Amino acid sequence: MIVGRGAPIDLRFTVDHPPDEIELRLYPSAGAAASFMRWPEELPTGLAFIDQSRPESGIDVRYAADIPPGAYSLVVRASWGEDVSVFYAISFLVPG
Repeated sequence: MIVGRGAPIDLRFTVDHPPDEIELRLYPSAGAAASFMRWPEELPTGLAFIDQSRPESGIDVRYAADIPPGAYSLVVRASWGEDVSVFYAISFLVPG
């Protein structure tokens, strides 16, 4: 996916009930993902996030960061109570 510099990334959860909690973390490389319910920095690669956001819960979520050109991954954790947490990862390029 290509995202213009400063352009937002809009996410929509296609569920009947919005998540109770949402957290987003931005990583400075493509292909970063959570595994076994752990963030990328908790995995052996030790990739560190460069931005973090906890938007209000809802079906629609917007993330925007003023970042320089390069490849990135946005990892999203959505939780419904204590029983269900799901991770999503989106890799994208900000052109130069």
